[in-house]
Amino acid sequence: MTARTTNAGQSRATAILAGDAGRSRATALLAGARRSVWATALLAATAGLACQSPGGGAPAGTAAPEAPVVTGAQSPPSASATESPAPPEAPSADATAGAPAGSGAADAAPSAAPSATAAAAAGPCPEGMLRIAGGTLRRHKPGAKKGPFAVPSYCLDRTEVTVAAYKACVKEKKCSPRCLEIGRCSAVPTDADWPDPMEAGRASMFCNGSRSDRDEHPVNCVSFDEANGYCQSRGKRLPTGDEWEWAAMADKPSPMFPWGPMAPDGEQLCWGRPYKRPSTCLPGTFAKDTTRDGVVDMAGNLSEWVIEGTPESPRRRLRGSSWYAIDDGYIQASLYGFESTSTRSEVFGFRCAKDLSAP
Repeated sequence: MTARTTNAGQSRATAILAGDAGRSRATALLAGARRSVWATALLAATAGLACQSPGGGAPAGTAAPEAPVVTGAQSPPSASATESPAPPEAPSADATAGAPAGSGAADAAPSAAPSATAAAAAGPCPEGMLRIAGGTLRRHKPGAKKGPFAVPSYCLDRTEVTVAAYKACVKEKKCSPRCLEIGRCSAVPTDADWPDPMEAGRASMFCNGSRSDRDEHPVNCVSFDEANGYCQSRGKRLPTGDEWEWAAMADKPSPMFPWGPMAPDGEQLCWGRPYKRPSTCLPGTFAKDTTRDGVVDMAGNLSEWVIEGTPESPRRRLRGSSWYAIDDGYIQASLYGFESTSTRSEVFGFRCAKDLSAP
């Protein structure tokens, strides 16, 4: 994302995205369609380091992979954001959980019927993951490659990976974030990375890894390589862009959000309205930001790393908006993917996917 503005008028770098109906601040960068069967090869091509490898992520200050970049509207907070009125106390994750961890698509009440081509695949998903029935992805976004694209059935984490889960991976010596290698953290990344060092310093104040009270919040400030390494350590992988989009919206027409066609009015997701938030939200706090299969927080909370492209030319991209987004056009556009000049950010996180046939 290229320039991001704070309330103090300080610019951060700029997110890439677009909204519709004149509200867009940028144009969403859409990748070509990919089949999920490419995922393993794509991850192998981009995993410059596995979780066990030293050096965690890309060095701070390095640019994201080359791609056309346009300006966007998601603005990370300035230090003054913590002075904003605190939001109402969020319900616990247990009280607001959607489908039970490890359940299948049938465990959640669907908001839309699967497409006629949806495939039924056998095989359970690991605990904490949901089975996503595959189908035919057709994009209705102007300028996007329309498809149809076949998406095989797969497993997807119900929530974004939490700080506690990432800490456990480090404790098991299966994950080694860059900050640990250079002595800047004890387990979880605590630094954001933006081209401007001053902005990076301010953004780092919002990394959940530096807070003792955020273990159950989603982990942020992780690089693509660190996210990829975590998933591999758990026998999983990062989702492809097609898989992420199918889970979020399936075969619904655009404009569309996980909860339906209506633009958010304040309380459907974890974002920067109706008040500025001081941080991420507990997973599943907003029941409306739940897909037909029970996956939570795909519109808000954190933008998530996905892998797109081909094995020969993989691309590191992001899907979904975050706790600091304030433009509903940005939220809609972010569901189709974007790229960023930051290699790690206070508004970036991830969840993992797994092939149903994988052991």
